[in-house]
Amino acid sequence: MEIQELRARITRHIDRINTTKSEAVRKRHYVYLIWLIAIYDEFIDHRVDVDISNEYYPNYALDWGVDTELKQNRSLFIARSNSIIETYKQANYGVHADDPEFSTYPEKEMLEILVEFISKLGTRYKNLFEKLTESDRLFFIKKEAIGETIYDYEKKESYVFVPKDRNNLYCLSILIHEFGHAFRNMVIKKYKTPEKVGKYDITAEAFSLFLEIIFCDYLKRINFDKEETRKLEKKFYHDFLYYTKSAKFAITCPYISFDEYEKIVFTDEEKARNFAEKLEEEDRMEYYIDDITRDDVIQYMHGYYIADIYRDHYNENPSFIEEVERHLSDGLLHTSRKALQRMPYIGAATDFSTLARHLKD
Repeated sequence: MEIQELRARITRHIDRINTTKSEAVRKRHYVYLIWLIAIYDEFIDHRVDVDISNEYYPNYALDWGVDTELKQNRSLFIARSNSIIETYKQANYGVHADDPEFSTYPEKEMLEILVEFISKLGTRYKNLFEKLTESDRLFFIKKEAIGETIYDYEKKESYVFVPKDRNNLYCLSILIHEFGHAFRNMVIKKYKTPEKVGKYDITAEAFSLFLEIIFCDYLKRINFDKEETRKLEKKFYHDFLYYTKSAKFAITCPYISFDEYEKIVFTDEEKARNFAEKLEEEDRMEYYIDDITRDDVIQYMHGYYIADIYRDHYNENPSFIEEVERHLSDGLLHTSRKALQRMPYIGAATDFSTLARHLKD
């Protein structure tokens, strides 16, 4: 992407942010703007001169009076979050505030593992990864532990942004997650239109999280470092619980303050405070606040739930991934309830025995 095109795109998104009356469209364009600026920073060593303030980035909270679809499904989401949390309690599996430290390995070795994993998923996966790298649509950016995939509605192509470090399993898992979004975008591109911007998509995160957890199983099969693999798997299930608690919080207390939220989600207030301070020091607080107050935590909760169930089906029969692919557009085409009902083995299921078994493994 040329620097002139970057400047033009940044200007276009700022104009849309300033002129649109739709909060959903404003949110979407602001996310695009953040990552376009992140690319811009890779070209130059100073911040682009643009006002990134609360005027453009309000603290979005769920509004059940406006989002009728989520309001209609409120009882279902609360029941599901309660069941997941109870399953964790019975397994004596807690949540923590601090991410584990992952060991580093030669970057060449990590990339070989990544390419081999993607290749084993199938030819279309391998071809897309090669296309992303060869057409300069895969960007390694300066911000740590943050990934994003942006869809260009004009060109019908994805741009993938991942941390610059590629020397540990967690960074690979972020790349795999974002690659999952790019693959999903490719499969459902005929349904991804500007009119769909702001359409609530309950399955938006499911496929990417599914790839994350089967990557853990792949590492086991190739006998990669057991301790590091276990760290990655445990982080997946810790995050599952974290996002489930966040979703329950967002559903039941959409307008509560961030300070009060800390006390609810984390059992250790001192750890919670230190965690928040660390994020603030790293200039990541805006991302964190946005994550916990927007409705996408409900997408993550269901994404983890679906990924956990599909994990075993894939390991028993790898061709199951083709069945998953057939439902990648359901969240865009149907209501949340119908999309979940259409997905294999999901529906309105309340059986959490698969999750309980994985938590004990």
